[in-house]
Amino acid sequence: FDVSLSLPSGLCRGEAVSCAGQPIILVSYASEKLFMDRKLAADMNVRRGVISASVGNLSIQNLANDDSVSIRFMISDSESESAGPALDPKCVYWDFTAHGGIGGWSDAGCHYDPSDARAHTCRCSHLTNFALLQPKNPPYLLSAVMVAGCVFTLFGAFVTMLVFMYSKMLRSSEFGQVTLNLSMALFL
Repeated sequence: FDVSLSLPSGLCRGEAVSCAGQPIILVSYASEKLFMDRKLAADMNVRRGVISASVGNLSIQNLANDDSVSIRFMISDSESESAGPALDPKCVYWDFTAHGGIGGWSDAGCHYDPSDARAHTCRCSHLTNFALLQPKNPPYLLSAVMVAGCVFTLFGAFVTMLVFMYSKMLRSSEFGQVTLNLSMALFL
């Protein structure tokens, strides 16, 4: 997945330990299997992989709003055509203390920035493991597709019945009788 992470210029201001000489560590997880949140598994899924960022062994947290970490999950052309837009995206980080120490996704200190049409942008006040979540199978979209599919199926069955009922040549063959009966059964 295509992702970029921007660290603020004032990242180490106010730190008791200097960032000088500390390595910046970025890890990109293509799969979210290491970050399974059982409480969200039924409702949400990770839209992209997980990106992890740290500066040495320093704890970077509680950054000011103008000094927030920016994570941009890029939208590819093929994705925007096939997967569609992320519906109600949620920027989250992996909280290792959640659920009694088991860990889980949390949105505390992270928010979604909808200003960029080419990327899903998250802004967070700390460094850790980040992901973009979205609801699984939005029910309103799924129900609309199901209704449309049923309407088209019934319309096709009705037209097929009419054509076979009013055409003596089609109705007289065994194939025509089977088709007519199947269309009637499907319509009813």
